[in-house]
Amino acid sequence: MVLIFISGVAVGGVAGSMIMRERMLNIFRHPDQAADRFLPQLRAELNLSDEQMTMVTGIVRNRYARMEAIRAEAWPKQMDEFETMQQEIREVLDQRQLEAWQALSTKVERQYFPARPTGPPPADFLFRQFDANSDGAIVPDEVPPPMWIRLQGADANGDGRVSPEEYESALPPRNAGS
Repeated sequence: MVLIFISGVAVGGVAGSMIMRERMLNIFRHPDQAADRFLPQLRAELNLSDEQMTMVTGIVRNRYARMEAIRAEAWPKQMDEFETMQQEIREVLDQRQLEAWQALSTKVERQYFPARPTGPPPADFLFRQFDANSDGAIVPDEVPPPMWIRLQGADANGDGRVSPEEYESALPPRNAGS
């Protein structure tokens, strides 16, 4: 009887840890869904009123959207580093190890790296999130420095401000290559 109990505890523990691991990885792979997954926990643990929940929901979604925009800026650099690491490891391996490494590195990339960003955000989203004073332009103080480095290329008239029109005209066509 004790053996059955111990076996049940062991199986339950392993299954539980596998489920938790998958949930954690899913949030990492799909950061755009993280805010909505986090909100019920906030409501329950903080015992938020409906009014507080409405305000907190706005704050969390706004900040997660901003974090996602920052992630989109960093993603290419992360992938460049990962690809460089893959190449450096390939140079150390024999043929048999290379095949195993290719399978393993593909699995690691799929499981542990966030999903590829979908591309530059549309102007209405970007300006709603970052045009802090609602003057119809984004300036360096309103965005993280790495984002401004990319945005300033859209400043067609060189006034140090990017308007929605300048931003839209600098975007690549949405269906390029399709």
